[in-house]
Amino acid sequence: FELVNVIRHQIKEGANFIKIYETGHDSLRDGKFSTPYQYTEAELTTAVREAARTGRRVAVHATGEPGTLYAAKAGVASIDHADQLSRETMLLMREKGIFAVPTFAIGEYFAEHADTPARAESRRRMLDFHAQEFRKQLAAGVPIAAGSDVGPFPHGAQAREFELMVKYGMTPLAAIQSGTLNGAKLLDWQGQIGALKPGYYADIIAVTGNPLKDISALTKVVFVMKGGTVVRQP
Repeated sequence: FELVNVIRHQIKEGANFIKIYETGHDSLRDGKFSTPYQYTEAELTTAVREAARTGRRVAVHATGEPGTLYAAKAGVASIDHADQLSRETMLLMREKGIFAVPTFAIGEYFAEHADTPARAESRRRMLDFHAQEFRKQLAAGVPIAAGSDVGPFPHGAQAREFELMVKYGMTPLAAIQSGTLNGAKLLDWQGQIGALKPGYYADIIAVTGNPLKDISALTKVVFVMKGGTVVRQP
């Protein structure tokens, strides 16, 4: 009932997408990942139904099992972070079209800006573990959408996420599609964003170089159009 009440309040305040924090605090010891969950499958299912009643979707912050499985069974739109997914969870996500949003850039940032060498090493081990799991998710056909978790690291640096997704196993084209076509599908904004078509928002960038050959070209933006209005040009 608390989840339902909070969702109704958020919708009343104007929210058009619901995010639930399902797991944490994470730990990785001797290669074994663990993270406690907050909500049961039944509770998450109730939350998804309540959001859907008014046409909203639910995403969850969920890094590992069993919270990720509960989220997949509940039918969320995305599992954000998704450091660890069981085989059952991955198959459910592929079957239901639930997106994993890996958010590598924030993990790298925390590793590079840790307050102690020990914390930095812990963060690097977590990032390496996540990369290994990500390759399993790609092989299993889990849908992937791009999301940087920007905020703790500077806005404007989000293109680093695409570089890391390619580094850890995606093709440049698939990485780009994860942030365009798949992002639009996750948000239920197909027909509005994510492609260059008549009737869509004219949100366009131009970069130096060919990102299909070198994904780092996405970090070199020289032109930006937002809603048909040029906001940056060479």
